[in-house]
Amino acid sequence: MAATWSNEELAERIKAGENELLPILWGQIRNLIAILAARYYVTAQQKYSAFVDNEDFIQCGYFAMIEALNAYLSLIHISEPTRLGMIS
Repeated sequence: MAATWSNEELAERIKAGENELLPILWGQIRNLIAILAARYYVTAQQKYSAFVDNEDFIQCGYFAMIEALNAYLSLIHISEPTRLGMIS
């Protein structure tokens, strides 16, 4: 049976070096990002006739998650936030 962690617990464990947990964090917030991306996509199409794909907004959501994770880790005073965007 898989363990269940809060987003905050996952963030702390990822910062501690358990980078393999990043996909789990992504999985937990993927639906929220998909909903928000769909809203932005519809708005972009209606207001600006933008030539973008919904996947573009989802990708932006992923990068925003990385930035938010680093900001959260800084906020709780974990020194030297991991540059998660550079994980190989």
